[in-house]
Amino acid sequence: MFIRAYFYHVFTEGFGTNIKEAKPVLLKAGLLSSVGVVLTSMFVAMFAYLVLKFSWINSVLIGAVISSTDAAKCILHIKRQTFES
Repeated sequence: MFIRAYFYHVFTEGFGTNIKEAKPVLLKAGLLSSVGVVLTSMFVAMFAYLVLKFSWINSVLIGAVISSTDAAKCILHIKRQTFES
């Protein structure tokens, strides 16, 4: 149930965004969508491998799954913070 609500929220926010309102946060959103996701996946993979003692392939998979949802929520928070302030 939570996953459905999460994807619905991300989907509606993405399609409901006005391009003129999104221009001020375009650079931040782009950086979060690229560099932020890569760094998050690397840190999560290293943590899973070194601390939790998962195999390397499982660690990378966990990092990729977790980091792919990271940018979507961060972009929503940046958008709200910039537009409301």
